[in-house]
Amino acid sequence: MLPHWTWPERVGQKVPVFVYTNGDCAELFVNGVSQGMQCKSPKADSSTLRFRLMWPDVVYEAGRLEVVAYRAGEELGRKRLQTASRAHTLRVTPDRRTLQADGMDLAYLQLDMVDEAGTLVPGADHFLSLSVKGPATLAGVGNGNQQSLHPFHGDTVPLFYGQAMVILRMTGEPGEIRLNARAKGMKAVEVRLRAE
Repeated sequence: MLPHWTWPERVGQKVPVFVYTNGDCAELFVNGVSQGMQCKSPKADSSTLRFRLMWPDVVYEAGRLEVVAYRAGEELGRKRLQTASRAHTLRVTPDRRTLQADGMDLAYLQLDMVDEAGTLVPGADHFLSLSVKGPATLAGVGNGNQQSLHPFHGDTVPLFYGQAMVILRMTGEPGEIRLNARAKGMKAVEVRLRAE
């Protein structure tokens, strides 16, 4: 379900909602109120009609957006998006905590700015400062912004839609690795990994 459900500047206005599913139909809800059922058109000339469901005229109100997908009339799955409040903390999620101390292994760490409830804050564009201690180096940073001129190598990265990525390269020595990430005006976050 794309893209998110945090549009404080669009209260009362229409916001299109897109859903991708391997089901054939889905029903959309805003704060428990149905916005109707949409079904794919497998024989349509347009690939978007064959593979994507769209509700073009959903009136935005803060709260919960939920979609229920169906295949052959049976519920297939549910997805919920929640409106985010103010940025509260940086959440760092490594792809794994134990790495090979071979000088080649990489760790990918997802950085997300979240509110007090842990909901991603898509409007967050904080500038992050990074530092690494232990047997690893910063191999790269990025945020998915195709228009950004920020370098991929360095110890800073701006958030884009509340997110960024850090890549660490192992130096070849075993030991504990500590990544520290800090945004101005917020408490620093430290994540510990291990190279073995």
